[in-house]
Amino acid sequence: MKTTSQNTLWRRLAGPVLVTASMLVSSALSATTLNGAYWNWFELVGGSPGAYVSGGVWAELSKAPASQTGDRVSLAVNTSLCQDNLTSGDAGGITYWCDDKKWVEMLTYETVLVPAGDPSVATFSGCFGDSDMPDNTAKAFVKILAEDYSATYAEEFSADSACWDISFDILGDAAVQVQKGFQVLGPNADPRDGDAGAIVAYIGATQNPDSSSAVTDPTGIPVLPFWALFGLAGLIGLMGLRRKA
Repeated sequence: MKTTSQNTLWRRLAGPVLVTASMLVSSALSATTLNGAYWNWFELVGGSPGAYVSGGVWAELSKAPASQTGDRVSLAVNTSLCQDNLTSGDAGGITYWCDDKKWVEMLTYETVLVPAGDPSVATFSGCFGDSDMPDNTAKAFVKILAEDYSATYAEEFSADSACWDISFDILGDAAVQVQKGFQVLGPNADPRDGDAGAIVAYIGATQNPDSSSAVTDPTGIPVLPFWALFGLAGLIGLMGLRRKA
């Protein structure tokens, strides 16, 4: 009976193994990664938003503040608007941002240019964990914008601090900017007053992972898609076969 050497068998298996590994890497690279922050602020009147004042863009997500580790995004009440004036010793700024405070909308997001071509679908799903922000709310959102940002073709925001599953068809007749991210809305905070609260968004989750029921419900924690799990199982099996040869 003809036998196959270990090296020959490995060469035969190398193709499928590399393809599977490539698929897994591709899945990881397709994850949502925040790359921008935008903010609007309003006068604060009796705990509610008053007249719109202005808006701006931040290159630093930490100013929002937001931080991301994989599919876990930590969002908090803004303190940098006050802290920057405390650091510089600007008395007028301290009065404006720290003493009086403002109603602030923080948007942190990933923006990806989708060129014209075949139709596609923009999707964004996940769940927020438990919030300890007493005066701020958090939502996930998706916006479809013109390539030059001159128009908004579609947008949707989730319910406050809940799970979300947003999907938009992209026709492919023109290039568009697809923006996926999070909104934190409410009064900014003075860091001298202590921790103003935060919330975690779990991209890809189907249930609040901070909930006790998520411990027994595996869908409450972000997981690899089924095709990736089968691919990983196949990769492990092929490696085992190589060792036996």
